[in-house]
Amino acid sequence: MKKNSLSNRKRNLCVSLFLTFGILLALTVAANADHGTVGTLLALTVAKADHGTAAGKSFTVLEPGFTQEIIGVTSHFMGGVAFAPDGDPWVNDCTSGSELHRFDLQGVAPEVFGTKLHPESIVPSNAGCGMTNHPDGFIYSNTLLGVVQIDAATGSPTGAILGPAGNGLGIAPDPQTGDLVYVGNNCRFSGVCDIITVDPDTGTSSIFATLTGFIFVDGIYFDPDGSRLFMAKRSPTFNVTIIDRTAPGARTGVFNRDIPLASEPDGIAFHQEGFVVTANTDGTMSKIIPGPDTVSLFASGGGRNDLTQVGSDGCLYVTQDLFTRYDDNTQTFDSSMVRICSGFLPPPGARKAGHITGGGSVFDTNGERVTHGFQLDCNASSNSPANLQVNWNGNTFHLEALTLAACTDSAGISPNPPSAEFDTYVGAGTGRLNGVSGYKVEWRFTDAGQPGTNDSARIVIRDPANAVLLSVSGSLNRGNHQAHD
Repeated sequence: MKKNSLSNRKRNLCVSLFLTFGILLALTVAANADHGTVGTLLALTVAKADHGTAAGKSFTVLEPGFTQEIIGVTSHFMGGVAFAPDGDPWVNDCTSGSELHRFDLQGVAPEVFGTKLHPESIVPSNAGCGMTNHPDGFIYSNTLLGVVQIDAATGSPTGAILGPAGNGLGIAPDPQTGDLVYVGNNCRFSGVCDIITVDPDTGTSSIFATLTGFIFVDGIYFDPDGSRLFMAKRSPTFNVTIIDRTAPGARTGVFNRDIPLASEPDGIAFHQEGFVVTANTDGTMSKIIPGPDTVSLFASGGGRNDLTQVGSDGCLYVTQDLFTRYDDNTQTFDSSMVRICSGFLPPPGARKAGHITGGGSVFDTNGERVTHGFQLDCNASSNSPANLQVNWNGNTFHLEALTLAACTDSAGISPNPPSAEFDTYVGAGTGRLNGVSGYKVEWRFTDAGQPGTNDSARIVIRDPANAVLLSVSGSLNRGNHQAHD
């Protein structure tokens, strides 16, 4: 439920919504619009800009260790986010047949209210509100017509439409099947919610899960290995809903549980440390740790948050509607895109390509040396080798299957020399410990350049019952990690 154009492009109206930004703004939601829109779609005189170093005051409170910066502003509403091949973010207006706005991350220009921005360009398109990148190189958007395919380089629609009608909101690539999973059209005030899966190659679609008692679902995101789907449920209660895949590689899922939230969630994403964040409509962000299902405040003091997406830089791009707080504390009714860095996991279509090699040793809290060696591709489904061995205290672990591979460009780390487009590899898989299969491994390897003393490793190995057998992290004592394009 988002904005509706107040110009002669008005859509048929079905629902009223009220937002407060210092004054009360009456909004209406279009029956054939993909989230609604607020305000008149005005032409924007854009200040071309270079954001410089991370800065910004969109959120007055942000969890320590993360940075925020305003990427760009527009007089239009901001909805879903996806990325061009060079990493530039695209954002839509969140209406049926929405045009797309591109913010050039390489742009340079003067400051605006003490804030460096990026230039905006606008192109016609046919997006809905929810958007995502896919490994096939295209952007896909959930619309009332179905899933539309968009050229990631130009923003132009290809004309392809897949699957039955959606509700215009959540969409995510399935890490296990390569399908597009999206929220069906009935998941808008009907009490029944179909989550649909469609093969982008064949167009074959089916029901991933049918949920009863659900009124309104917005953003959706798979956990890194694709075993569970996380959804932002906005009605009848505020929750993060978890859908379990019924079997590895299955195109079906089943309701697991709701995690209650105090605020209304919209966008949703995963961090490489295993927690989930939601961007909430009251200007806050929530941090959820699945398992204990603990919920805490990740950010507050922002504007009305909308959908989110994670880029290949490992940063979370959050859209905020009719709210910009510049670095000098000037506040306007422009909408803004905020980039929060780093360590977030991008969807498969936004991840870096390449591979990483190397090894070395780190020490656990008992002073025990843990050695590792690997050759790993950035694509979990690649036919390239996926080799990892870990040795500690007389134990040997061998990777047998790679279930997660995410290569990102983390803030503050440079892999050069030699040159590479990523510096961080987050992975997971299964393997054998001392010759016995069924064990699980998670890791994070970084390449911080030569000679390797600043490279780091984090490795966790679990038994088949999920008990932790090894957990170690730190800078390399000996060895070297090398990222390769």
